[in-house]
Amino acid sequence: MLGCGIGHPSLCIWPCSAPLIEDGSVTSNATTLVNLGGYWDIGPLTLGAELFNVFDTKDADITYFYESRLAGEAAGMEDLHIHPVEPRQLRVSVRYNF
Repeated sequence: MLGCGIGHPSLCIWPCSAPLIEDGSVTSNATTLVNLGGYWDIGPLTLGAELFNVFDTKDADITYFYESRLAGEAAGMEDLHIHPVEPRQLRVSVRYNF
C-alpha cells in the first residue's frame, strides 16, 4: 500500500488587537502564523515533514501586561512582556505501524 498526503496549512491569525486588562486600555498586536505539513505512507511506515512559521514571522506569540521591577529599581513599572514566536523550523518524523 502506497499513499501520500498534504496536511492543510495551519493558519493562525489573530487579526486584531486583544485587550490585556479589563478596561481594554492596553491591547496586544495582531499575529499571523502559517504552518505546513505533509506525509507519505510506505507500507507500515509513515514519513512526515512539517514546516512551522513558514514566513519566519518576527512577532509575539503571546503578550502580557503587568508590573515588573529590575534589581536596583525603586519602583516597579507596568509594561508589555512578550513571548516571541518560535523561528522557522522543519520537523521530520518516521512512524512505524504494527
